[in-house]
Amino acid sequence: MNDLIVGFPQLSSDSSTLPPTPVLIESRRVSFSEYSQMVIIEKLSDEYKSDLWYRDNEIKVFKIECAYDAHVLRSSKSKISPHDVMGLEHIFDRRLIQRRRDIQSAVLKEQLRQRVWNIHDPDSLALISARESSPSRKRAQLVGLVHYQC
Repeated sequence: MNDLIVGFPQLSSDSSTLPPTPVLIESRRVSFSEYSQMVIIEKLSDEYKSDLWYRDNEIKVFKIECAYDAHVLRSSKSKISPHDVMGLEHIFDRRLIQRRRDIQSAVLKEQLRQRVWNIHDPDSLALISARESSPSRKRAQLVGLVHYQC
């Protein structure tokens, strides 16, 4: 019955070993899109909008579930391979977290530079973001190829 690409360790039925349910702390901060493409969508009626985008409460639930899965994996006594945690790699490899921060820092520096010099150059921001995130894109492509071949 394990037809998933990503396998997660099974929880014990003993309720004393279950980790606490994580609590999502709301904070105000800048967030960066995970996508680098722009898609133009025709003006839609409100009826169809709910089918295209997640609501804030749905996104919060996704984040809570991800944090819970990460907690379960971290506290697992079994050895975890990179193939078992597709999408959660950043939780186990701090270098990926630092890489993401470096990308964000480079973009924020360029935004500050443009603000100080009263420049509006979105192409420059896009180029800096593309340059800085190039290793991440290459890594994602390799991971995708590995999973495609499996």
